[in-house]
Amino acid sequence: MVLQAIVIFLPLILALIVLFRKSLEQAILSVYLPVLLCVPLYDSLKLTGLPPLTPANTAIVPIGVWLLATKMRNLRFTRSDGWMVVFGISCEVALFQRMPSSTFGLFALFVFFTNCFFPYLIGKLLIEQQGLREAFVKRFVFLMAIVGAISVYEYRMGTNPFHFVWAKIFPDSVAVNFIGQIRWGFTRASGPVRSSETMGIVFLTATLMAYWLYRNKMWEKKFRFISHPYTKGGLIFAGVCIGMFTCQARGPYLGVMLGLIIARISNGKNLKRRMRYTFIFLIILGAAVYSFGKQYASADAKVETGDQGNAVYRSQMIQNYWPVVQEGGIFGWAIKWPIQHGQISIDNAFLLYGLEQGYAGAGSFIMLLLEALIAISIALKKMKQRQDIDFIFCMGGCILGQIVSLGTVDIEEPMVQIVFLMVGWAQSVSNSEAVGEVAVPEVEAPKFAFRRVFT
Repeated sequence: MVLQAIVIFLPLILALIVLFRKSLEQAILSVYLPVLLCVPLYDSLKLTGLPPLTPANTAIVPIGVWLLATKMRNLRFTRSDGWMVVFGISCEVALFQRMPSSTFGLFALFVFFTNCFFPYLIGKLLIEQQGLREAFVKRFVFLMAIVGAISVYEYRMGTNPFHFVWAKIFPDSVAVNFIGQIRWGFTRASGPVRSSETMGIVFLTATLMAYWLYRNKMWEKKFRFISHPYTKGGLIFAGVCIGMFTCQARGPYLGVMLGLIIARISNGKNLKRRMRYTFIFLIILGAAVYSFGKQYASADAKVETGDQGNAVYRSQMIQNYWPVVQEGGIFGWAIKWPIQHGQISIDNAFLLYGLEQGYAGAGSFIMLLLEALIAISIALKKMKQRQDIDFIFCMGGCILGQIVSLGTVDIEEPMVQIVFLMVGWAQSVSNSEAVGEVAVPEVEAPKFAFRRVFT
């Protein structure tokens, strides 16, 4: 218990130290991001009178409070903020209505603030305003490249180093009896996340960010202390792509392909024409994929492989649970809904929110994602530099790829925090040249010149 408490509360202490000695921005880059991306978050510490705590929860508490105290005056209200309020309310109402104790609702409020609201504020109030875009993306991608390199061992050897170490700290962890899924003869890597599908969505986000950095040559040419013939950006991009591959998750594979198609729209002179052709291509491709998927995952289809069985399971799951969502109404069933036909696993984030938080939760979540796409579309018209235009399309690819992927798996940490951070970030994207620039007045030449004479 002592070791568990140290692991859980150490990020909080480190965040406070960095906040007081350095800055809010540095606390996010040096404490919160490493904890969010590299530390397992599927187990929590339960102390009397406190909600279940994970390292990411404790790390963001001082950061979020500091952010509220210093940056909230800069908040410009948008429709997205209204949907966040609806989403937060939907987290609470069903718990207060359907659970025997109000404690569940109070604990859920803490989870909403730490997993959703604070990451949303970081994206909306900090990254663009403080000129943190490049530093944030670089730190995110670099950390995921490290995770990708470690995932190669799990992919080949079948042992997850993250789970192995974590199980020593939490003996009752879900990772103790963890057995990696085998696909195509190799283990599906899950890194510090409980499922390979969720890990794949995190790598999807990192892959598109790494593409933006690599394309715009934003890395130094070489690593400082390592001699090699390759560029630093190329190696990091390769590390992230390898991590993406080792997850062997089909939903994220489809998501990253869609994201790269969107991200590459800016690779040309006539942007409007490329957007038009890409849109037509995606409509045709989407129709073909839908037609094939409808037959492949049909409830009446003859299941020939395990992969097809998974697809059929998801198709039947939507049919079986949609009436349950309707019965749950506006605010849903909280954490207890009627199990249908033995389908315990809800492999669809939107359906899961519909069950837990009803129409209000699922609807507001969908609207948050749509508002993010609308916001970056509006921001695109104001962009002047090629680097900013590229970033808009990469962010759009990230969000669309996440939407596709979340339709095939439930939403877990750290993807919850990443999605809400991206939604908030989309609301504030601006020209990078306008950030942090200070106009320096020109000094006019004097009308008369005098020569200094020493006597």
